[in-house]
Amino acid sequence: MRKSKLIAVLVVGTLLVPVAVFASHSFNDVPDDHTFHDAIAWMKDNGVTVGCNPPANTNYCPEDNVTRAQMAAFMRRLAENQVVDAATAVVAGTAHEATRSALVTVAGTSSGTATSIATLTDLPAGAYVVTGTWVATAHGPGAGGRVVCNLTAGASTGRAIALITNPDAGQESMASVVTGTLAAGDQVNLSCWTEGLAGSISVSSTHVVAHPVMAVESVEVTS
Repeated sequence: MRKSKLIAVLVVGTLLVPVAVFASHSFNDVPDDHTFHDAIAWMKDNGVTVGCNPPANTNYCPEDNVTRAQMAAFMRRLAENQVVDAATAVVAGTAHEATRSALVTVAGTSSGTATSIATLTDLPAGAYVVTGTWVATAHGPGAGGRVVCNLTAGASTGRAIALITNPDAGQESMASVVTGTLAAGDQVNLSCWTEGLAGSISVSSTHVVAHPVMAVESVEVTS
C-alpha cells in the first residue's frame, strides 16, 4: 500500500514541473508566443528599440511603462532610420534632380524640333510633382525672340513662355511646375524652342527636380 502511494506522489510531482518557454530571437523576456512578439521584433529589427537593460540590452521589459524620454528616443530612431511602409509612404530625401549650368543653344523652332535641355530617366513609377527653373538669354545686340519651354512628366506637360530682347534686359528667369503619374520607363524632360528668332538664344542654370508624392490632388481656383 505504501508503495502505491509513493508512485502516485512521483507522478503528481512530475506533472507539476514547469514547461520551459523559449525566448524569441530579439529579447529574452519576449517569448515567441507573446501577443506582441512580432511587433516588438519589428521594432528591434528596424532599430527603433535597442532594449531596456544596457549595456547588455537582452530584455525589452514589455510590461514596463514608457517615459516621455523613452518615447522621444523611439520617435527619433523611427525618423532617422526612415522606417516606413513602402506601399503607403515615400521615404524622405528621394527626390530626383537634374542640373545643367552650361549654356545650351535653343536651335528648335517648333515643338517637334524642340531642343532637349535636361532629362530625368529611370524614375520609379508613381505620382510626381516636378519643378523646373532656368534662365533664357539673348546673345548680341538685336538678338531676341519668343522662347517656349515644355516641362513634361510622362503624359503631363507644363509650359512657360518668355519674350526676350537684347539690348533690353536680354535675359529672363523662367520656371514651370507639372504634376503627373509616371509609368515604368516614363521620363521627365525640359525642352525649348524659339519663335520669331533673331540672333541666338540659349538656356542655362537649369534645375529640374521630380518630387515623388503619395497622390496628386488638383483644386481649380476660380477667383
